[in-house]
Amino acid sequence: MKRKALLIDVLSTLRVEKGLIGPLPAAAQMTGIIEDVGMPFDVIFAIAQEDGTVDTIIDNRIIPGIFESTLKDISPDIVLFISDAELVKLVSDVQTKAMSALPDAVFCISSIIANALPDLYLDAGFDYILGQDVFMSLTELLTKINTDTPPEKGIIAIPDSRETLDHLPFVSKKFFEKLKPQWTLANGDLLYYGIIFGSLGCTGACSHCPNSNYWGTVWKPMSAERIVAEIEYQKEFLNTSLFYMGDINFCPNKNNAVKDLTVHPKAVERIIRLDTLLTEKKLDAQFITTIRPDTISHLAEHSPDILQKLLKMLRFVFIGFESFNNCVISGLNKNITKDMMKKAVSVLEENNIPIIASFLVGSRYETWETLTETENFIMEELPSSTIPLLNIMTPFPGTRLFNELKQNGGLMEEDISLYNAQNLVFKHPIFTHEQLKERIESFYMRFFTERFTG
Repeated sequence: MKRKALLIDVLSTLRVEKGLIGPLPAAAQMTGIIEDVGMPFDVIFAIAQEDGTVDTIIDNRIIPGIFESTLKDISPDIVLFISDAELVKLVSDVQTKAMSALPDAVFCISSIIANALPDLYLDAGFDYILGQDVFMSLTELLTKINTDTPPEKGIIAIPDSRETLDHLPFVSKKFFEKLKPQWTLANGDLLYYGIIFGSLGCTGACSHCPNSNYWGTVWKPMSAERIVAEIEYQKEFLNTSLFYMGDINFCPNKNNAVKDLTVHPKAVERIIRLDTLLTEKKLDAQFITTIRPDTISHLAEHSPDILQKLLKMLRFVFIGFESFNNCVISGLNKNITKDMMKKAVSVLEENNIPIIASFLVGSRYETWETLTETENFIMEELPSSTIPLLNIMTPFPGTRLFNELKQNGGLMEEDISLYNAQNLVFKHPIFTHEQLKERIESFYMRFFTERFTG
């Protein structure tokens, strides 16, 4: 008899409260893998609350009090978790409830931190940890469990040498049956969107970035043809023309080691081909995705025709500015200048593309003065539609930064649940955790007061 799987996608409590119901793209892609293996499965979207309870989302409504009873009703043989690095505390809380409700189930997790600290997760009750390639490893695990030949407990890491993601199956329709990914705008409008796992890897290889360490530094794109096929498929049951491209970077640089910026040639080819296919098929589709500011600036200067093709596809963009101070940017090993940032902002504003602007505050190079410089950039130079995100620099386990700080005795916290981009967990030469938190909260208060009340 075939076993039954349950995928639990733990959503960010803070984001859900603000109207962004955003499942993880990798979780969406996993449902296609499970379906392709032929294993019956279900999906639960969970939200961990501060009081220790776990709510679920059904039809985009938060339903309290049914999480554990729902688990028992489903009664899966294997429970799968996937987690972004900053969700470690929330996933742990949900896992505790799930293991209590399903004591006989096999538990598996795909997690950046679990791969870096496997003993911590195995001791917490997980039977399997998925390593790279996650999707190949998941296929291996489910296939063996289905045939009553489960692998030895521990890390399962099956490598994949393929250069594209075209082999991946479509996201399962079942993923969207209980939840439609949703973005709530400041004016109250709701935007629903589909999800496409558009690429793996990031050429940036930043020392503080957990994604490069986990997903690799070789950029493996999904082709334009495969992306368009998924758009057509999801349009059959999702009434939307908006799609979240779950790329770490939709249009990466060719090589971070090359100081002269060159946009990845495969990314340029994909943009051109996407533009052609969407036009030929008369497909109404735009993307929410992540773009580097230096990429936009470079295309504006050297390839304006390619840039225009790209801009036509974009509805919202996430941009990691990180800082607006040259010393901080240089310390983070970023080959990005203030002029590049300003140019990217100007281009996006001219084309009415809202920015979700991400900043890392509290790096080892941060001072009160550099933080003020970044705050002034946000207040004075970013468009009024911008949503700023100020995250505290976190040395996530598995990154080069974590290993360096641990070796040098620079870490202050052993509690992994605090590694969530909201806490200062290493010894900073200037800031305390309380000072940094207070500064961020004060900035948010000032920003939203000025933007929405005048």
